[in-house]
Amino acid sequence: MNIWIRSLTTSMLIAALVTSPVQAAATKVTPAMAAVAAACTDLTTNTAGRRGCVAELQKSIAADPASVKALQEAAASGKAAAAKDVLLKMGLSETDLADAKIVINDQSKAAARAKVTIEVSCCPLTITITIRL
Repeated sequence: MNIWIRSLTTSMLIAALVTSPVQAAATKVTPAMAAVAAACTDLTTNTAGRRGCVAELQKSIAADPASVKALQEAAASGKAAAAKDVLLKMGLSETDLADAKIVINDQSKAAARAKVTIEVSCCPLTITITIRL
């Protein structure tokens, strides 16, 4: 239990404390989520941090085909909120995404073996998700 708590960011710990036990049980913090949360601590001012965050996000999404499919569905429906939900599932916090503009470009035509590329730019914070074959 101590190791698990030490690997959480402050925002994740607060979120875990204010959620109900049912929600907390449904949201298990995986090592990939912890790695993304640790790499994505300051998206607005730290250029090197953005690069590390992008690398961890891409690795985490690539390892989870359900996330790739969810991003493809978000692109098809034009719903940035659905893409935001995937990014939250991957380990970003509400604070990280509060003022972020999310742009989704799907060039995969819903192919099963799609590759996801993420770019993060600052001021205003923009997260561009590109899905390719």
